Amino acid sequence: AGDRGVVGVAAKPTKARVSAVSWWAVLGTMMFLGNGVRRVLPIALQPFSRGLGPWGWAAYVASGAFFAYAEGYRGFQCRFSPLVVR
Repeated sequence: AGDRGVVGVAAKPTKARVSAVSWWAVLGTMMFLGNGVRRVLPIALQPFSRGLGPWGWAAYVASGAFFAYAEGYRGFQCRFSPLVVR
């Protein structure tokens, strides 16, 4: 009861158990993310083979920066990743 509810006192970390289920979950998550990359990458690389004008490149870079922040950092790093490692 001494440290319970005290702000600033970290809980003692527990060691994760390695099992077939945890490996299946890790593999499934990696396959899920890899499938998304496999499907999006050819479309994302089209401007490099077909070319764009100056405004097109500006829009391409701006949308890439926006999605890197919105989907990469806020969506993946802040919301999805913590759920995976729970």
